[in-house]
Amino acid sequence: VDHRLELFDIAAGMDAIGSHVQKWALDVASSAGPVEKTMAPGQCWQLEEAYSLMHAALPKLTVCVSEVFRGVKKHSNMVSVGVDRDSLRTVLLHLEQIVLRLGRVMIRLIF
Repeated sequence: VDHRLELFDIAAGMDAIGSHVQKWALDVASSAGPVEKTMAPGQCWQLEEAYSLMHAALPKLTVCVSEVFRGVKKHSNMVSVGVDRDSLRTVLLHLEQIVLRLGRVMIRLIF
């Protein structure tokens, strides 16, 4: 498998997860501050694009997860803020798969 193609796929997957969680954050946005409007997940065709996409996706994911948890804490459950358990489980499993794939690719690139 071409490592570049796998990195492109991983970057697109990370961005897709970030966009999905960003939609939740928009639904539960608190008075603590506005969340940027969600954009369609990106695609990349060069390594620099893949690195940039991953570099941008991680902070977006962190901020949006924080916003979702703030909303959940305020309302005391996820369903009342529009986040159902199946969607959360799916996103977490996808994120776990992305992180494991990224680790395998990085090990192959190093050795």
